[in-house]
Order: sequence, then C-alpha cells, then structure tokens
Amino acid sequence: MLRSFCKMGAIKSLLECSGCPDILKQCSEILEDHLSRNRLDPDTQMFSTEEHISLRPLPSDYSWGKLEIIDPEILFALKSAFPHLQSRIDNWTTPGKALRLRHVKICNTNFTDYRTAVGHPIIFFQPIGTEERVPGRIATILSVPVHTGAGYQELCFVVVQRFLPLSNGEDPFLSFPRFGACVRMLDFSETFEIVPTWNRLLHAVHRKWGDKMIVLKAIDN
Repeated sequence: MLRSFCKMGAIKSLLECSGCPDILKQCSEILEDHLSRNRLDPDTQMFSTEEHISLRPLPSDYSWGKLEIIDPEILFALKSAFPHLQSRIDNWTTPGKALRLRHVKICNTNFTDYRTAVGHPIIFFQPIGTEERVPGRIATILSVPVHTGAGYQELCFVVVQRFLPLSNGEDPFLSFPRFGACVRMLDFSETFEIVPTWNRLLHAVHRKWGDKMIVLKAIDN
C-alpha cells in the first residue's frame, strides 16, 4: 500500500510541476477521484486522547544496581518536560539516574530502541503539549523508580529523535493529509525529546524516497 502511494505521490508531484505537459495535467482529476475513494478513515490515524498515568508497581527484582547516570542531553530533555510531568505525577522530581531498557510494551505493543532492532524503533509520536504526529526513532528507553504514597512504582519514558525535515520543503504527501504519510531526510535531530507512555506511540512503515530521503506512514497497531 505504501509503495502504491509513493508512486502516486511522485505522479502528483509531476502533475503539479510547471513543465508538465497539458495532456498529463488532465489526469489529475482521475488521480484525485481514485484517492478520495481509497483513503483511510482518519479516526484510525489519530493518537489516542486518553491520558492515563502509566505507573506500575515496581518489580521485586528491580535492578537498582544497574541504575545509570542519565546522559546530559537526555537530562536536559527531562528537565524541559518537567512542567508536563509534574502536572500528572504528584511530587515529581527530575531523576538523575535511570535504568536503560531494550524494549517496552505500551498498549500491548512492543517498542525497542534503534540499537536493538532495525524496524521497531521507527515510530510516529506525539510531542508533549501538542496534538501533532511526528516521525522519529527511539534512541533509548528509560525506567525510573518513582516514590508515591503506595511505595515505589515504575515509570517508563521513550526518548526519541525526530527525522529532519526536507531542506526544500517539497513533500508531495502534503496534498494527501488523510493518508498520513510524509517525506523526511534520512537523518535525525541531535535534540532528544521525552515521550511519556501515556502519549500513544505508533509504529511506522517506511521506504527510501530518492536520495537520502525516506517516506513514512503511521500504522495503527
């Protein structure tokens, strides 16, 4: 399906080009009609708006001895997320140490960091304070012990890096917003972002698009 829409995206880009022959431009109505009859229900593409605190009891065999000092770049991202986290977790303080996880299950779906698996780290995520859907990769997953009135509980974070936007800004899929695909550079931001597990994550299908670019589409698991 993604391959077909990649081809249609390339065709539409050609049809909108100023040098496109008039005879080909007449095909644009046929393409639009085909897309309108085959696009997906937008409700299946949206992030869940349900916000729940994903705290769970700390396992009795929790690896306290494996807590590591959080990297400065990731710690900066955590501090930036402090207002959001404090508004949802009583007595929240930014941790200095965390346990690195290779994978985490969110809404019965497994996610891994990019060092562990090739495909699963490519995701669409909801940045804190927004409702947009952004493609990126999972850099690492952190587990933090949180002290609550019920004792210690575990809170997990997904640390992500966005795909860089196109340098020329010409994304042919902008013409098909309901399909939910986009083109990005095959490179990542150096800035890390914190995604709490109550912000739903979606896996992505993807394929190369031209030179040093990638087309991505979120899939509902």
